[in-house]
Amino acid sequence: MMRGRVRPPRRFEATTLVTMTSVIALALAGARLSGAWQVGLVIGLLLALALTCWLARRIIHPVRRLTALAQAVSRGEPAAAAPIGGAPEVHALGQAVTMMAQALQRQMHSLASERNQARAIVESMAEGVIALDRQGRVLLMNPSAARLFQADASRSLGRSLLESVRQPALDDLMRQATSSGTSRMSELTVLQPIERTLKVHAVPCDPIEPGGPELVLVVQDVTELYRYERLRKEFVANVSHELKSPLTAIRGLTETLREGALQDPAHGQQFLGLIEQETARLSRLIDDLLELAQLESGQGPRPTQRVELGALIDEMLPALQAKARPRQITIEAHLDRSWQVGVDADWLRRILRNLLDNAVAYNREGGTVTVTVQPESGWARVAVADTGLGIPAEDLPRVFERFYRVDKARSRESGGTGLGLAIVKHAVESYGGAVAVESQLGRGSTFTFTIPLAS
Repeated sequence: MMRGRVRPPRRFEATTLVTMTSVIALALAGARLSGAWQVGLVIGLLLALALTCWLARRIIHPVRRLTALAQAVSRGEPAAAAPIGGAPEVHALGQAVTMMAQALQRQMHSLASERNQARAIVESMAEGVIALDRQGRVLLMNPSAARLFQADASRSLGRSLLESVRQPALDDLMRQATSSGTSRMSELTVLQPIERTLKVHAVPCDPIEPGGPELVLVVQDVTELYRYERLRKEFVANVSHELKSPLTAIRGLTETLREGALQDPAHGQQFLGLIEQETARLSRLIDDLLELAQLESGQGPRPTQRVELGALIDEMLPALQAKARPRQITIEAHLDRSWQVGVDADWLRRILRNLLDNAVAYNREGGTVTVTVQPESGWARVAVADTGLGIPAEDLPRVFERFYRVDKARSRESGGTGLGLAIVKHAVESYGGAVAVESQLGRGSTFTFTIPLAS
């Protein structure tokens, strides 16, 4: 609807009445009337002028105040309760207009508050939200959506979805939901800045006003969820395999003994030794699984005590050197014997035993295992280095995963369960520390972890 230009009301000024009265008085002065009539007419005109000025003050001035009030409300200014005098009818009209302006302003404040709350909720959501109009132009993009798609939220407003996000699969989903008028769901992969899997829900909606949003896209990052699901499946498969291998060996050896090998003293003792070996391996696996479950459930190494790190390493060296001596592996320790750490001694033994056993098992003949400790801002950084096979670069990010083995055959031969490094990682992190690994093929590996120094 075309809006005409509102003209300001013409002011009825008293000077205009005075001018008109003067003109009439001059005209009467020139007329042939008696003096009494002329005086009467002048008095009458003056009385009419006074009455007119009184009416102007009673009616026109209040109307001007109402006009100013309406204009202030239209500009969004506070609707102050201005006194509206004048005739009773004008006063009642003024009160009604003032009440209406105040109610309108309260409604506007309520709508603005609801809009700000909705905007705050949308902008703080972890899921990405994109609102589109009928033409597929972006009306709203919250920070989560901008981060997931590496887009500029402010520059995307008013642009098409494909121009803003540059994801053809997302544009196709938007068109399908718009044409069908029903909700649609799809998954897509985003490669920048890192590869992520996104689940997108496209929900049509009825616009509240012309040009309002007609489609809302809700984007959820399910990368970690899918990764945990993959790890869970791998864990179940690995546990089943690790448990099945020793049980199958024990079953086969038992059947062999039952079929007559028990009467052969030489072979019987050999088979019994293999059964004992597989049983010990199964027992270690169950113990490691229980330890890992305890750490992951938050029931890890909570108690702390003052532990002399040098004395603890010296206590572990004889058993470790017995394993290293047949392969002529040298073990060295470089640290200040006075340093003390605030951890549980048993858990620290498990951490060091896992790392030192791996350093010996995967070392070369005549190699070296070196343990060094350096203080670092209230923490002790412990490094276990070997001169062994090394770890390929593509395997480094996964060495602390459960059941992950770089050399599967050699790990089983050494009696490993594949859970040692996972236990090390969770045990160190339960004290607020961190683990890391550096390695080069053919030159060895260095595993480091940090634990708090005793205060």
